[in-house]
Amino acid sequence: MELNDKLIRKICGNGSYQRGDAYYRRKCVLELDMEEDQYSWLIHSRVQGTQIYRQTITVSKNEAVFEGDCSCPVGKNCKHVVAALCLVRDKNLLSKPTRDINPVDQWLDQLDQLDQLGELGELAGATPPDQASEQRDSNYRLLYILQPGDEALSLFVLPQKVRLLKKGGYGKAASYALDTSGYGRYRDDFLTPTDRDIARLLVEQSTNDFDHYDYYRYHERESRYELRGDMGELALQKMLLSGRCHWLDKDSKEMRPGETRELHFLWEKARGGKRLSYHVEPKITEIGRVAELYYIDTSAFSLGLLKSAALSAEQVARLVVSPVIPKAQLKAVSRRLLLDMPAYQLPAPVELDITEIVIEGESPQFHLRLHSREHQSTDAVAGQRYHCLQLTFNYPCTTGVIGLEDFSWAKQSSLSEGNTI
Repeated sequence: MELNDKLIRKICGNGSYQRGDAYYRRKCVLELDMEEDQYSWLIHSRVQGTQIYRQTITVSKNEAVFEGDCSCPVGKNCKHVVAALCLVRDKNLLSKPTRDINPVDQWLDQLDQLDQLGELGELAGATPPDQASEQRDSNYRLLYILQPGDEALSLFVLPQKVRLLKKGGYGKAASYALDTSGYGRYRDDFLTPTDRDIARLLVEQSTNDFDHYDYYRYHERESRYELRGDMGELALQKMLLSGRCHWLDKDSKEMRPGETRELHFLWEKARGGKRLSYHVEPKITEIGRVAELYYIDTSAFSLGLLKSAALSAEQVARLVVSPVIPKAQLKAVSRRLLLDMPAYQLPAPVELDITEIVIEGESPQFHLRLHSREHQSTDAVAGQRYHCLQLTFNYPCTTGVIGLEDFSWAKQSSLSEGNTI
């Protein structure tokens, strides 16, 4: 039995085939083992999607048929099954006895596949590929124009087809839809293998995200694609290394991978109060979020990872869009940041009259309080009581300390963290 594209498309469907083929080409097949008997081949594989899914695929030796089960929500003959079968097809594994599959080579292949998903910070200083060696014999190029979106920190790419001018530079740009770049049309022969990889990533991302609707893309004449998640990050890396990635327009200098930079927050005066603002050195132009946070520096024409030592990308994204804090609320916000959210390690917008006492050589006393509380809701359980357990840590040496002796055990507990009150 010959495993070919036509058979895979017939059984799994054209949509699953296109998405699964894109997964395979991005090296998302993490593991594949085979065994066989007189009647069939049995394939066990693992494929990286939104998470790692496992597949069990039975391929008949006597008929042109296979059946693939997957742990993903689709469950059967899905894009993850297609990805595994594409690897079997290209390695021609059905024509080899399973005992000839070298486990060491297989392990090394798996390590190589995982190594493809490096961070953008590792690309800083990397040399873009030789465009002449990759570019087909054509006077046209595909440019990737990065733009900020309407929502805070969103980042879009606008692909544009341009003609190379004899005097240098680019001619008039025309919007180019990546959705149609995989059909092998004669007018697409200017695309490089890197362009086709990027197209697969962005189209796959758009196809998978059923909850996302881009009004601009579907109602305007230009085609643009939001960069999101792991596929968006991989596409962004490839764009930067292509040497054809620009910020805002085609006439700006091409963007290159930059070194990772640190982000810090401080409070600045704003009309009616204060606002939390970010600072990065050297200064940057824009912040965008894909899966991680990235900076755009138009003075150095670089784009790289943006990190904060104590904060995740999601936390930083929330802080960057913080509102102006009215003067009347500055003290309350300061207290919440210090007492409820110390992990953020943010400065307080105003100074508070706080006494800090460092306790050394003392172990806390553990108190477990059993009590009940009354439901405060307005539904059927309102007024009913429920059981609670409350664990606190008290330090004996705080007895008699001015300012602490009148605090209840609960109050002392709320102010205690580690060995500091």
